[in-house]
Amino acid sequence: MIPAEASAGPGARLHPWALGGALVLAAALRLVSLGVTEVEWWDSTVYLTEARRIAEAIPWAPPYETHRAPLLPWLGALSFSAGLGARGIYLANVLLSVGTVGLTYAAGALLFGRAAGLASAVLMAVSWESLFFTQRVLTETPALFFWLLALVAWLLAVVRGRTTWFLLLGPAVALAFLSHFRAGAILLAFALHFVAAGKWGLLRRREVLASAALALLGFGAYAAFSAARWGSPFGFLRSYQLARLRSLGPERLVVFARYLGYLPSYLGSFLFALLLGALAVGLARALRRAGQSSAPEAAPERAGVLLAGLVLVPLALPSLFESFHHRLGVLCLPGLFLLLGAAIAGAAERIAPRSAAVARAAFAGALAIAAAQQLGTADDWLHAEGSSYLSVKDAALWVGRRSPAGAAVVTTSWPQVNYYAERPTAGVPGTAAGFEALVRERRAPFLVLSDYERTPPWVAPFLEENAARLPLVFSAGDVPGLQTRVYDLSALVDGPGGGELGAVGPRRDRPRPLAVGVAVGAS
Repeated sequence: MIPAEASAGPGARLHPWALGGALVLAAALRLVSLGVTEVEWWDSTVYLTEARRIAEAIPWAPPYETHRAPLLPWLGALSFSAGLGARGIYLANVLLSVGTVGLTYAAGALLFGRAAGLASAVLMAVSWESLFFTQRVLTETPALFFWLLALVAWLLAVVRGRTTWFLLLGPAVALAFLSHFRAGAILLAFALHFVAAGKWGLLRRREVLASAALALLGFGAYAAFSAARWGSPFGFLRSYQLARLRSLGPERLVVFARYLGYLPSYLGSFLFALLLGALAVGLARALRRAGQSSAPEAAPERAGVLLAGLVLVPLALPSLFESFHHRLGVLCLPGLFLLLGAAIAGAAERIAPRSAAVARAAFAGALAIAAAQQLGTADDWLHAEGSSYLSVKDAALWVGRRSPAGAAVVTTSWPQVNYYAERPTAGVPGTAAGFEALVRERRAPFLVLSDYERTPPWVAPFLEENAARLPLVFSAGDVPGLQTRVYDLSALVDGPGGGELGAVGPRRDRPRPLAVGVAVGAS
C-alpha cells in the first residue's frame, strides 16, 4: 500500500532538531490553548467527580455511569491529592498529547523511515482533533497515547524482531484498555498484521507469555476495582453487552458509513485528497505485484494490512454499539497519519533525484498546507465549544451557594450540577407523582433543567400548572435557544407556607464566583 522507497526520503539525514521542533510545536499549540475551555462537559464532570471522590475518600454513591473506563479518574485523583485539581489533569493531558506526537514519529520511522516519521508526527502535532481533546478532561488523549505506545512496542517486537519489547506491549495494551475500553481493540489490528506477517514462531517465545501475563495483571486490576465498586468484575460490558448490539443489519453499516464519510472532516480537504491518491497508487502497485508470481513478499503490503486495521477497527467497533459521534472514532488518527506521512515522504523521494531542493519544498509545503487547514479547524472548534454548557455551570454555582449540604438537587444535568454545586443530585423521574415523591424523600430544594438535555414530556405542563408554588428563580443562557432554568421546590418539601430551603443564604464553607445569570424574583 505504501511505496517502499518512502523509507529513504529527504529526511533520511534529518538532524535530531527536526523531531525536537515537532515536539516544541506540539507543546506550544497545546499550551497556548489552555484556558479556552470554560466549562466541563457531561463526561468530563463524571470523571472529575470520581477523581475527587477517590482523592478525598468520599464514599461512592450513585448516580454514576458504571461503563466508564477508570484510568482517567485514577490519574485525576493524583492531581486532586496534590492540590492541583483539574489544572493538573489538563497539564497531564498536554504531556500525554505531546508524547503522542513523539510516539507517532517512532511508529512512522520504524515502518517507513525517519522522513515518514517526521511527517506523521507533524500531522499529529497539528491535528484539530488532538488539539481539541487535549483541552477536555476526556479519555481520548490518554487512549491515543497508550494506543500508540502499544503500536510502537508491537513494531519493535514483531517487525524489528526485538522480542524484549513484548514486555512493554502487554502493559501498554492494558493501559489503553483502562483509558478507554474500545482502545483494547488494538489487539484486533495486531492480529490481522500478525496473520499477514506469518510470525507464528513468536508464539513460542517466553516474552510473549510474559507480555500476556502483564496484560492480564492490568485487566485484573480493573476487574478487582469493578467488583468492589459495581459488584461485578465485568462492569465494562455494560457498554458493550449484546443488549446494545441492536443488530448486525443495514443500520449498523449506515453508522459505519458515517464514520468513513467523516474522514474528510478528520483530515481536511488536502489530506483527504492525498489519502485517496495514496490508496489508488498503493492499490495499483499491489495489483501489479500480484501479477508477478516470482516477486518476493513485500513489506509494504504487510504494513498496509496493519494500517488498514489501525484505521478500520476504531471505526467499525463503535459502529456496532453506538450512534455516530466523531469523538468515538479518533483512534483511527494514528493509522491515517502514518499512511499520509509515508505518502508525503514517498512523493518527496521520487522528486529528489531530479531536484533535492524541490523535494524538500514539496515535503514542507504539503505539511504547511495540512497544518493550515488543521489549525483553522482547531481554532473554530475550540472557540465555538469553549463556552458550551456555560449556563449549566452558572446555574449549578448559583444552586450550590443556596442549598443546604445534605439536600439533593433534581436535574437533567446531574454530572455538571454535582461537580459545580458540590451537592448530591438525582435525575428527573418519568412521572409527576414520582417527581413529587423524590423531592419530599430527598428534600430537594431546587430543580435544574437545561435545554442541552432531554426533559420528560410531563415536566413543562406540570411546571406551568404549578408556576405559583414552584417559581422560576434563576435563568441563564449561553447559546441562543439553549437555556438553563432553576425552580424553587421548597413548597413541595415544606408544604404550604414553607420556603426555607429555597431561601437559604449563600454557602460559607467555600467561596464561589458569582454566576453569570439572572435571578428571577429570588436572592
